[in-house]
Amino acid sequence: MTPAVSMATGVLVYAHSSPSGSFECTVSGLRWVCVRDVTLQYHFNNPDIFREELAMLQYSPIGPLMNIKVLSGELLEAHFLHFACLDGSDSALNEAVRVLHSVDGGVHLETCELTRFHAKLMNPSFSLIGALLKIGIPMKTHLEVLTYRTRVTPLVLFTYVVPRDASMIQAVEEEIKKYFPHAREVINPPPYISVWFYTKCSLKASTGDARITPAALPLEYTTRPYFFKVVIDIDKVKSSFDLELVSAGQSIWKATLDRYEMEEEPENTTMCAAASGHSRDGEEVKNTNSATGKNEQERKMGTQSSKGVGVSATAGSGGVANAPVLSDVTIGGSVNIFYGSSSQENTKNCEKLSD
Repeated sequence: MTPAVSMATGVLVYAHSSPSGSFECTVSGLRWVCVRDVTLQYHFNNPDIFREELAMLQYSPIGPLMNIKVLSGELLEAHFLHFACLDGSDSALNEAVRVLHSVDGGVHLETCELTRFHAKLMNPSFSLIGALLKIGIPMKTHLEVLTYRTRVTPLVLFTYVVPRDASMIQAVEEEIKKYFPHAREVINPPPYISVWFYTKCSLKASTGDARITPAALPLEYTTRPYFFKVVIDIDKVKSSFDLELVSAGQSIWKATLDRYEMEEEPENTTMCAAASGHSRDGEEVKNTNSATGKNEQERKMGTQSSKGVGVSATAGSGGVANAPVLSDVTIGGSVNIFYGSSSQENTKNCEKLSD
């Protein structure tokens, strides 16, 4: 479902009105289930507002922090995107995922059902919300590579490597728009494998005279996205050149960029890059409207500008986040930990977008 967008308050706000059924936002990947008409809206928030509280609790974001409001009706379920890859990650991830709630200035952590790409809550109440992972738990992450051409001669490219997080992708788009309003996006495929979080990656170019800075970047969650700057003498490029992303000595992404595309001024603001037989993550998700009984192919993840929902969830290797029972903890009178119920998850293919 495509949201309505407003900038009335100076902040991008997304809104949906839906009948009963199951739906997914094409921008954020937020999913919800309702039995009657619902109107909701959301926008992204900076997770740094809870930096101190999360540091005390030893948790870090693995999904966007969202401010969600249900204006009318109520939801039976809400599913919030996370960028953890459960396939091959530590099995402890299942017990380490939490959903952050902020109510009246307090920070609360709630257990959830963890699926391949979402953290699921039943009968959710909303405020600021997002997915978190316990610090110290090894985790692989799904990535996005976003490349922008900011100059033709010499050719200057900015290549961002970020977790597959709607709010971080929005931050990249806003930064490019602010500093390089005439930049052109080069549409690339996503990386073909997931990567361990907090490791470093480097970018290589097949043309020998390319200047790339910095030499390496850490793969981590940050409110100011990291990028590689690539400078190439386009006159020395015969027909095309490759860009390749490497982590721990392993190729995780490769794209071929054609010279003619780098030089031309297209009518729109995007250019396509061929890449190793891979295309941007385009698995179709079907939303079922129980009122009409129709299936709609609402979105293709990864081809949209992400500006979505912020729920903090910690990642796992699949299944339910069944945490050990702990006593409630209060920090400074405002940070409470409690544990809600969870239900069993159907096993899904990690490569599929749908949970």
